[in-house]
Amino acid sequence: MLSPTVDYALRVVKLLAVERPASFTAEQIAAQTEIPFDTTTALIQQMVAADLIHAGQAGAAFSLIAKPERLSMLDVVQAVEPIQRIRFCPLGNKSHGARLCAMHRRLDDALAKVEAAFAETSIASVLPDPDSGELPCELGARSTP
Repeated sequence: MLSPTVDYALRVVKLLAVERPASFTAEQIAAQTEIPFDTTTALIQQMVAADLIHAGQAGAAFSLIAKPERLSMLDVVQAVEPIQRIRFCPLGNKSHGARLCAMHRRLDDALAKVEAAFAETSIASVLPDPDSGELPCELGARSTP
């Protein structure tokens, strides 16, 4: 499962991609993505440090650096919550070294597949296409259970 942090980061990037090359303040981003302001500013800082988002003068406005076609979901995920591959026995069993047991090898294989899927998925491919008839994931349009 992906954490809310990853979902939030993808929402921020999606907003900036749809509106590219427009810039937004952190307040505008928080409001339009329905992410708490403090979380939004923390995510923006992480993505600025990862060179995904450009901070305007005095950090007042933010925009996406790369074209959505050249930016992958993995770029976003790795900027805010890197996928932790299993390189050594998580239990510290020295006899295993870099040779993983069957369970940890299988878990790492699954992580590798997730990583590959994110790497081959561009941000452009998840943006709403008005000609497709597909409904975008609209914020503020949630129904109550």
